[in-house]
Amino acid sequence: MDDVIEIDPRKIIENLLKNWRWIALLTLLIGLAAFAFSILQPRRYSAKVTIAVSRPRYILNLDNQYQTVNNPPPTNKAIVSLAYGDEIIQMIYQLWESPKKATTSWQEFREGYLEAKADADPSIVTLTVRAETPLQAAQMVNVWAQKTVQSANRVFSGTDGLQVQLINAQLETARRNLQQAQDELSSFESRNQISILNNRLSSLLTLQADWLRKQRLIEDAARDADGLVAQLDSLAQDALVESAAQINFMVLQMKVYADVNSSAPPSTTGSSLTSHNPAATVLNLPTTPLQFQLPAPSALPALTKADFVRQVRSWTEDMQSKAAQIQEQLDAITAEVYDLQQQIRDQTNEQERLLANYESMQEVYTTVLTKSEEAKLTNDDLFGNVQIGSLAGEPSKPDSRNTIRNTAIGLVAGFVLACGFFLARGWWKNEL
Repeated sequence: MDDVIEIDPRKIIENLLKNWRWIALLTLLIGLAAFAFSILQPRRYSAKVTIAVSRPRYILNLDNQYQTVNNPPPTNKAIVSLAYGDEIIQMIYQLWESPKKATTSWQEFREGYLEAKADADPSIVTLTVRAETPLQAAQMVNVWAQKTVQSANRVFSGTDGLQVQLINAQLETARRNLQQAQDELSSFESRNQISILNNRLSSLLTLQADWLRKQRLIEDAARDADGLVAQLDSLAQDALVESAAQINFMVLQMKVYADVNSSAPPSTTGSSLTSHNPAATVLNLPTTPLQFQLPAPSALPALTKADFVRQVRSWTEDMQSKAAQIQEQLDAITAEVYDLQQQIRDQTNEQERLLANYESMQEVYTTVLTKSEEAKLTNDDLFGNVQIGSLAGEPSKPDSRNTIRNTAIGLVAGFVLACGFFLARGWWKNEL
């Protein structure tokens, strides 16, 4: 068992007591070195600023239709990350005045002179700056806090001027669109013929209804004439027709002629129909109502069935001819009615489209204008979620050099190192 090391505590203690002077000397030297290091450190002053992260009590919203969104407040760790940002640190570095600045980079300045700490309270951040003079420490930490708050509110609350510029650009676009919609609507109204077309359509529909009534009257009269002929089926061709049948036929004729031969004024018919269909036949019938006087039954000539039927058939053919002329008029009117209805639909749809577009552009412009005024009012750090809790004043006392603590640490370290050295030396010489 030669590889087993036996340690005798008594020899260890004797070895340490034997070299106690050297141990004490080394302990004292290291302690003095730590004391000298602490004493020779330059005086520094620390200034602190507290930043509070909160939610604003009031949110300006001038238009309830478009809700203003308030983002959740940032965490204190996010504020710490922004505070250590290169752009902000370089700005603070430019304010630093020290003989060491020539040999200290801004990265080293951040590590050695600045401290951003997230408090246990998630809404509190503490910024600390150490500098050679109280005034410089207070000035740098206040500027650091202001830049951090501005950056946080710009990023998380949108309180910078860029938002106002973007909304103003949107407002200008909305204004141009509104002006264009208004110009298009005004141009359409200057050539709007919907009222004229509606008047023409009403006139044509009235005329069409009158022709349809006349056509129905002729058809009814033709059926009645056929009925008169059917009543004579039992008579021989050379038999005389009763005067009552002749009078009934005269009454039927007077009823038809009194209505059918009275037409609409020539100006209305000619202006509407011939303009649409030049080939259409216009009935130039007298406008004065016809007057008839029925003869006495005894004054009627004697007519055989054959003559009476021939007269009725001749009259029926004449009515069919008139019915054909009326149908031509109705066809021409129907075509023009369809054309006018299509024109009215097209112009009405165009008017509704332009009006809806104008109203939409007007609503958009009004909304963006309201939001523009709202953005101008809220373009201030006071409306952000991050605020400076308290600015730093000039510190009255410098930071402690921790001389006693450093000296005690040096003495303990010196004692441990000295003891370890002599124990290792004794083991090497096989004295333990």
